[in-house]
Amino acid sequence: MPGSGSGSLRPAPARAAAAGWRCGNALRAVWRPVVLGSVGVLILLASFGHVVQQAVLNGALRHQADARHADASWRCRALPGAGPSARCLSALGPVR
Repeated sequence: MPGSGSGSLRPAPARAAAAGWRCGNALRAVWRPVVLGSVGVLILLASFGHVVQQAVLNGALRHQADARHADASWRCRALPGAGPSARCLSALGPVR
């Protein structure tokens, strides 16, 4: 009907379908950054977990090394006489 003010010659269901299609495009446009952002966050979390796991492992290894050095120092100090004890401690070196 001319002059009805609808602005389109399509029937109402066709206009609704076209509007739904535009909404679908908009959702698709929003969907991609959300998925990419989520994947990025998951990668960052996995990387952070790996870094923390390696830090814990390095701490445990450092603790073992300190314990072995303390044990070796104790054995060097237990040697009879000042000379052998001092040589043993100098060969042992400082804690790293």
